[in-house]
Formats: sequence, C-alpha cells, structure tokens
Amino acid sequence: MTEHPPPTQHILEGGFRLRPEQVVGYAKRHEEFMPYVIKQPGFRETYGGPIPRSPWWFFTAKFDTLEDMEQWQKDRAHVDVQDSARATWWTGYYIRKGRLLAPGESVTGQILSETMICRDTVLSQEERTRIQAALSKLAEAGIRPYETVWSERTAVPYVFTQLAGIAPQRAPQHYVLLSYWHRTTDCQSWQESAEYRHITDLGTIRSTCFQIIPERQRRMGLRPDRMQREWLVEE
Repeated sequence: MTEHPPPTQHILEGGFRLRPEQVVGYAKRHEEFMPYVIKQPGFRETYGGPIPRSPWWFFTAKFDTLEDMEQWQKDRAHVDVQDSARATWWTGYYIRKGRLLAPGESVTGQILSETMICRDTVLSQEERTRIQAALSKLAEAGIRPYETVWSERTAVPYVFTQLAGIAPQRAPQHYVLLSYWHRTTDCQSWQESAEYRHITDLGTIRSTCFQIIPERQRRMGLRPDRMQREWLVEE
C-alpha cells in the first residue's frame, strides 16, 4: 500500500556529526525537547537515525507549510538548542529544505525521494541481503550521490537505515530509504523497477518525493546558491 500526503507539506532534511563523548548527553536533551517540537503549529513528523559507514546522523522534520517551518526556525527555544548543539554536542551539520511534489508532477533539479518501510519486526538477514542487492542497482538508475556538507559524499549514494526514533510512531519498526535524483522521471523509473518492488514487499510503504528549494531568508552558513546551510567546527 502506497500513501500520498497532501501536497502542501514541506520537509527539512539534514544531518549532524556528534562529538563521541557527548552521545549520552545529546540523546537525553533530544528526548526532553521532543514534546515541545511536536506541539509546534503545523508540525507533521520528525525522524532520524545513523548514516551507515559514516560519522553523520541524518534527521527530517515536516510541517504543513513553509511558513510554519520558518516560524519554528525562529522559535527562541529552538534557537537556544541549536546554539547549544554547536557549542557542546555537534562538530558539523547540513540542512536542506524541500516542498512536497504532487502525484505525477514532473520537475528537474534536486529531487529527494523518501521511501518509508513500516514493519512489525526487524528485518531478517535474508531480507537485508535482498535489499542490498536491490539497492546496488541504484547507480545504474541515474541516482545522484548523497552529500552531507558540500561535496562530501557518503560511502554509498543513498541512505538506508533503521530509524533511531520517529514521531509520531506508526509501527513497531521503521526503516527509510533516502535518495536524490536529477529528474522525477528517473526516480519514477526506479520506483517502477523490479528491484524497487523487492523493497516494497517488505512492509507497509509510504513513498513521497520533494523538490529541494532555495532558502528564502538569510541564514547562518547559507551557501551562495541558497540550496543548503552547513557548518563545520573549526579545527
């Protein structure tokens, strides 16, 4: 079963590098702060987890509108948490924004495809092997490399992992595949392939696509093309 959320939604997709000695403290602060996040106007969903074979963790946050998201970014408590993260917990982050594409909408640029797998149980080793075999075909399908900060690519050109947390939770176990594409037609071809069907057989699937959009306001770490914000601690 494939679900399509309403086309007004916007996503913030990014990641951060944790200081190893601050993992426990950050996890505790994150858990304390989540109830406040969920109460924000327009909030839809947030989730995150580790990027395999990488020091980075990724996260997303979804809001009903871009205005709701921008209002959350200016929230005083949120700003204070970000300042604390730079000072104490993180050594880097990257952030991108995107708008939900309507079903059948054809665009080019930087397209984020999100495939969420909801399950009652964790994946077995046989199921993991099947997924890895399917994902090995992504390079042939025209996928863009997955980048963290500018021009830093992950070991494989996508993110596939079990989520460390999600709110609201819809199933006992959640997995996500994040991939970037130059064109929605390339992404659609991948989703119509036999390899993609091997993945969709493994649970209840929610498949969505977003077009990454430029930042409308001046922000710390905004790149000249306004398509991404990033920060790295000075060595």
